Amino acid sequence: MMPDEHKGRIEVSSAGISAISGREATVYAQLVAREEGVDLSGHRATSVLRDMVDQADLILSMESTHKNVLLSLHPGASKKTYLLKEYASRGVKDSAVREEEVDHTTLDGSVWGRGVWDIRDPYGGTLQDYRQCRDEIKDSLKKALPRIVEELFKND
Repeated sequence: MMPDEHKGRIEVSSAGISAISGREATVYAQLVAREEGVDLSGHRATSVLRDMVDQADLILSMESTHKNVLLSLHPGASKKTYLLKEYASRGVKDSAVREEEVDHTTLDGSVWGRGVWDIRDPYGGTLQDYRQCRDEIKDSLKKALPRIVEELFKND
């Protein structure tokens, strides 16, 4: 996914607002990652720490609740914190989506009351919920990567 000329120049880390540090990825998370050729067997959850926030050039969260909690704890990070889908869609023609166009029905038929830019956390959900989350993250990262590269390396 990363252009060859920028491989090794971007450090990516993952941390959660309510993560229990040291916990393994769920079986479903490992399975859907393996379907894409990614091995999560060595992955361990990490809680967001102040140093991480301070050192980050860009913070991308999946859900607005996560973003809001992070910003309540670290208000100085507001200019570098986005929802992944929001960040991926900025500057894309026709990126505006009306709330009524968004399907808030999960695979099990329940309704989640989240915003248009949220990627629903599949924790506790079905295998299909994990696949849907993976696919949304993958699609959003493909759209976001050109912007990430452009913004991080604009002075090169």
